[in-house]
Amino acid sequence: MDLGIQLVTLKPVKEQTFAQDILAFATNRYKATVTKGWKVMVEHVSDPVRWMDLYDVARYTGSDPAAWPSCDAWSMAWDEPVEGGWVHATSPTRRRQLARRMRLENFDPNMTGNAINYDLLIFVNDPYATYLAKLLQLEGYSLYLLAHECLHFVADWSRKQLVVDDVPPWQDQQVVTTLSAYVESVGGWDAFKQRYMD
Repeated sequence: MDLGIQLVTLKPVKEQTFAQDILAFATNRYKATVTKGWKVMVEHVSDPVRWMDLYDVARYTGSDPAAWPSCDAWSMAWDEPVEGGWVHATSPTRRRQLARRMRLENFDPNMTGNAINYDLLIFVNDPYATYLAKLLQLEGYSLYLLAHECLHFVADWSRKQLVVDDVPPWQDQQVVTTLSAYVESVGGWDAFKQRYMD
């Protein structure tokens, strides 16, 4: 069903660059030192059955099984609980162990081999995210979605309330404010398009 809108689409390399840039911007803005220098990987899941398979991994982070089919994206970092808080695993060996424990290797061994080189993984449920973007006629849906996922980890590590999960990302004031401030910081929408869409 075509509702006559042109969705903002970023080329895969530029999409990851945007996610990494918005994470770095938010890290500085909200002073989340742990997320400084993090590398971001964006993985699109185009098969709805495969999205359901990803739940085997997501359940380890407390994702709600009932809400999973209508989830437009999910993200994870190599963060693990330790006595008195959390630690971000940086060693490839430790990340492989965590991937095995979470069953990420079962989901996609090739992707996992690459994923351990990144600090933050964002999985996008392509069919559902595209459906919502068209239904709501929101051209920049993917930008809000990626900003929302990045802000989750900035919020966790800065101990600030930055995201609201029960509202769409474009209605989450902090996501909108951060994304708008970022676009302004690169010189406005035209400069943004040149940087990530051309």
